[in-house]
Amino acid sequence: MPSIDYPSSPTAGQTATYSNGNVVIWDGSAWRSTTATLPTYGTASLDFGFTASQEGDIATASVLSTYTKSKSIIVINSLTSSNHLTVEDSLIEDVKFEVSDKTEGVGFTIYAYAPQGTWGIYNVEYKIIN
Repeated sequence: MPSIDYPSSPTAGQTATYSNGNVVIWDGSAWRSTTATLPTYGTASLDFGFTASQEGDIATASVLSTYTKSKSIIVINSLTSSNHLTVEDSLIEDVKFEVSDKTEGVGFTIYAYAPQGTWGIYNVEYKIIN
C-alpha cells in the first residue's frame, strides 16, 4: 500500500506525493487528489421583478460555465439579497429552484418558481459537481 508523509501544518495549494507517485493537494480543509474533478462554485440572481404589491411566479438565470457537463450535479442554496434579508424568505415564499438546460462546456439555467407569487431578486449560490 502506498504511503505518504503529510505536512503537519499544510497551506492551501501545498502538495504531497505518495510513494507510488500519486499527488494530492491541500485545498484549505482537506487533501484532494490532483486528478479528481473538484467542484466549481458561483452565484446567480433570479429577478421576479415587480414590487412588494405586485408579484410574479417564475424567474430564470443563465449561468455560463465551461465546467458544466451533461451529467453534472448542480446544488443550489439560497442567499440573502437587498430585498430579501434572510434566507428564510425563500422558504416562507415557498420558492423552488431547479436546474435545467445543461449544455456541456457552455452552462445551464436556474429556474425559480414561487407558486404563491413573490417579488424582487433572490440570490443563490451553486456548486457544480462532475
